[in-house]
Amino acid sequence: MPTRDNTIMYAMYVIGKVESDWDWTGVYRADPITIGMMQEYGQNASDLLKLCRDGDTEGWAAFAASAPQLVSDVDEHGDSWDWWTSRYLTDAEASAWQTMATRPENHKIQQQKWKDEAARYIDTLAGWGWSEDRPQTLVYAMCIYHQSPQACGQVTRSCGGSATLANLHATTMNSWIGKYANRYNTAYDMLKDWDGESAPPDFGQVVDTPSGGDTPTVSQPNNDITRVELRNGQILVWGLSSYPNGLLCTYSAPNIWIPFNRKGGTDNPGGTTGGGTATGSAAAQAAAELMKKWEKKFSYSQGAGRLSPESSGYTDCSGVVWYAYQQAASIDVGTWTGEQAEKGRQIAWGNSGMPSNVEEMYDMKVGDLVLIDWNTITKPGNTSYDHVEMYMGDNKLMGHGGGSAHPMGPYWKDDMVAYMKNVATWEVRRYAE
Repeated sequence: MPTRDNTIMYAMYVIGKVESDWDWTGVYRADPITIGMMQEYGQNASDLLKLCRDGDTEGWAAFAASAPQLVSDVDEHGDSWDWWTSRYLTDAEASAWQTMATRPENHKIQQQKWKDEAARYIDTLAGWGWSEDRPQTLVYAMCIYHQSPQACGQVTRSCGGSATLANLHATTMNSWIGKYANRYNTAYDMLKDWDGESAPPDFGQVVDTPSGGDTPTVSQPNNDITRVELRNGQILVWGLSSYPNGLLCTYSAPNIWIPFNRKGGTDNPGGTTGGGTATGSAAAQAAAELMKKWEKKFSYSQGAGRLSPESSGYTDCSGVVWYAYQQAASIDVGTWTGEQAEKGRQIAWGNSGMPSNVEEMYDMKVGDLVLIDWNTITKPGNTSYDHVEMYMGDNKLMGHGGGSAHPMGPYWKDDMVAYMKNVATWEVRRYAE
């Protein structure tokens, strides 16, 4: 089982690499004060300096002599985040930090600050669905969170805390923070072969931990079963010969999953294998029937469990239609509206509400998804939709929108054209032909 200490130190190994290439003396001069291996920024940098003041009196005395104004600012503005985000280091102050940061005492302080900070990261991310039992994805999420908690929240809502490492990486690279491609490709490469238990190799850390390798591997068990995965309330059993493509086991009763009547398909790092076998229009019909079955069953949330509503009890507009297609036919329509706008086939598109004869004009089919932008008139190719509904036939929609009027979903919209009257941009897409 992974240990928290090894996970935290492996996170320092990964994040320290992408932040500073493991440079205790690191200074980033293009931004306001940013120092240390973990590139502490703003008030975090001030907090680090206060720890140095209290924990390394000899080093601090020399630092104070070389950077008196910075020392004065730590005393006067130490807890003012807004103030520190406009405080740049001078050449002399940067040099003074680099000198102090060569000291072993300083390394111990930096490492302990990270351990305390990482424990808070883990507690926060656990509340979002990331698990210490899956340390590879947890460390990757910590890497995002260290750079931008907001971005980490957005990525988590898109892929969910139970995502595979490959799916998490793909989601990150397709988000706005994916522009830092080198950072996240490096993190992915450092984590994909880690066994989740080994301590990191020597990167200058202070604690005396058993070293692993840069690319430790997981040994293959000496039996046919290689791994068992829990995916959104279903179990997949993988083996060398018996189940090379995965044996899907569906939930039957409390603590009981039974084998489904087909194999689960290839090991797809980008999604979750569903339980249905329907194809073509039958698949769309099956997805629509599940929506009916779930009427007002789930509360609304964009938390990590939104992609497994039968387990979590909640989902959102894009999560419920994704889950319906997954369960009905193992079709990945995309986990959020941006992906859904890029998958399937466009059937219809327009601005300023739907025409009254839209069903006949475009031969809409049950199971088509209707993507909605409430406020912005755009051209074809838009991927910034606000909402998605499933077309149920006979001018009706079904979806989940939350709000005090409809806390439980999915729920019916009995007049699609009326519901879409004030929509700025809309699109109909088909995922099962």
